Amino acid sequence: MKKKGYSLWLLPEKKIYLKFQKIINFYSKKYNFPKFKPHITINNYLYKYNLNDLNIYKFNKIKICINDIKNKNFFYYSIFLDIKINKKLNSIHKETILNLNKKRFNPHLSLIYSNNKELKKTIFEDLKNKYKFKNLSFYCDRAAFIKFNEIQNKWKIIKLFKLVGV
Repeated sequence: MKKKGYSLWLLPEKKIYLKFQKIINFYSKKYNFPKFKPHITINNYLYKYNLNDLNIYKFNKIKICINDIKNKNFFYYSIFLDIKINKKLNSIHKETILNLNKKRFNPHLSLIYSNNKELKKTIFEDLKNKYKFKNLSFYCDRAAFIKFNEIQNKWKIIKLFKLVGV
């Protein structure tokens, strides 16, 4: 996995964004986990590209449907919402690949970044009981080009794009 680089993210519409941010903030503060913006990573890049090459403006806002909340034993893929791949989501992924990265597209929206297995089990059960994520749907109406540094747990928005239409 890359430690530094750039990413293209989709950001949920404001109401949903704030709901997810509240969850992320609560657990990051309570357990000293990294704090980050709720997002769906579309692609990662080694270098800062000319953003015109990504042609983000041609994409409309995208309806996102969640399968359910899941967990895995990876730091940046700890407790997350598993996203159903649809035609539009797959299209934005394929059309914004700028390098030879043929990594399988597995869209998700992380809620927790952690390596603490026991704590993750507790939080996972808490989230599963508190919220109804299964089959939740919402729109992503913004895309963001991000500079990330996983060593320092920093993510900086370089450019924000508004997605319109449906």
